[in-house]
Amino acid sequence: FLNRLQDAHDSFAKAAKLETTDEVRHIILVNQASALVGLSRFDEAEVIYEQILEATERRSAHALIGLARLRARRQEELLQSDGKTDATDALAAQALATYMEASRLNDKDFYPLFQLGML
Repeated sequence: FLNRLQDAHDSFAKAAKLETTDEVRHIILVNQASALVGLSRFDEAEVIYEQILEATERRSAHALIGLARLRARRQEELLQSDGKTDATDALAAQALATYMEASRLNDKDFYPLFQLGML
């Protein structure tokens, strides 16, 4: 499974370099970052999500949702290794705030709220 995630990451990285349309490139990068989260390479994924958000003036719901999922996943791994701490509480709060930010982007798009409900 991890080999397939690594292959996906590599493919998305190549595709992002070739794509010239910003919107499509951002979608490819969101998928690349998602593969990195699956590989527990959180710092690298966070950099990609933040780059997309900077380029879109924080208007990419998919990047915000990906960043929220990353924070929730990081929190989950910390809970398993360290138990409940201030750091895990902070990650939970950050994930919730990021989902809420995504949900405020468009009142007609219920995908961010659906993702928030799955948190």
